[in-house]
Amino acid sequence: MLQTIQPVIEWIAVLLILCGALLSVLSAFGLIRLPDVYLRSHAATKSSTLGVLCVLSGVFLYFASAMQTASMNILLGIVFFFITAPLAGHLNGRAAYRSGVPLWNGSIQDELADAGLSGPSVSFGAEERRNDRAEPPGPEEN
Repeated sequence: MLQTIQPVIEWIAVLLILCGALLSVLSAFGLIRLPDVYLRSHAATKSSTLGVLCVLSGVFLYFASAMQTASMNILLGIVFFFITAPLAGHLNGRAAYRSGVPLWNGSIQDELADAGLSGPSVSFGAEERRNDRAEPPGPEEN
């Protein structure tokens, strides 16, 4: 029974690895083609996370069927990547927004500006920082 199921599992593993590779290529095209940092971050986190998840799942299935053992290292890699990659993308986008990176001109809605967070509408350039600082006390003129 195991000899008849093993080739099917190996083909499923191959299809998962191929699908993951295609999703990773799609993520790379998204990084190149999309117009601003927020959309690029979306492409990098969504499709590459799913791509790596498919590749690692395929590798796990292949080694589980070929060696008849489950690799905990691959399972831990899946869990940690699934948790950390979207979180890092979110934090990069939030940092870009708070530092004043402008949205793409075609963006329809800025939900964070409605929430009162400082973002692209508020510029934090060097000149504005200079004007916001209190002048140091100098000699008084009489």
